[in-house]
Amino acid sequence: VLLTISLATAALVNAQHTVMHTGAKGYRERGKLMYENRNYLGAIDQLSQLRHLPATAEMLEEAEYGVALSRMERDERNALEALEDFVARHPSSLLLQDALMRMGNYYFYHGEYGDALIAYTRVREQALNNDLNEDLLYRMAYCHLQLANYDDARDLYNRLKGTKRYHDATNFYHAYINYANHEYDR
Repeated sequence: VLLTISLATAALVNAQHTVMHTGAKGYRERGKLMYENRNYLGAIDQLSQLRHLPATAEMLEEAEYGVALSRMERDERNALEALEDFVARHPSSLLLQDALMRMGNYYFYHGEYGDALIAYTRVREQALNNDLNEDLLYRMAYCHLQLANYDDARDLYNRLKGTKRYHDATNFYHAYINYANHEYDR
């Protein structure tokens, strides 16, 4: 018990020191915390400071991505361009697949299903964690549905059949596709 308390105390003190740090690490940590707390304007402010400080290439890339995501969350006018710029400047980034998914999400949530589908098809199959991969398949299927590409939608919904989160929606949209195709018996 004593060992656990002393290790936890040391970790807490170290984490607090990092957040209070005036260098790049402190700005990065504060920016991450602000993003997690949905203080997107604060995250943009803190992460943007890294450009003016000695920071590693990884820190700068992460900060640029955090600023782009914060702009997306705020639904700023230039949010999509910030994400596109990130993708263009960092084509081999570990964050690339997530960025491509979020570009698709931007179009999806703005009802631009054709553009969303184009963006989603750029995401490499199985590159995301399981939940995000299911989200990707579901949104692609829904885009096809909205564009009346019923066969493509059905194929994607079939891949989601039996998943915990999308099982009921998949059944509903299969019925909708049958109805739209005048397959009333099915």
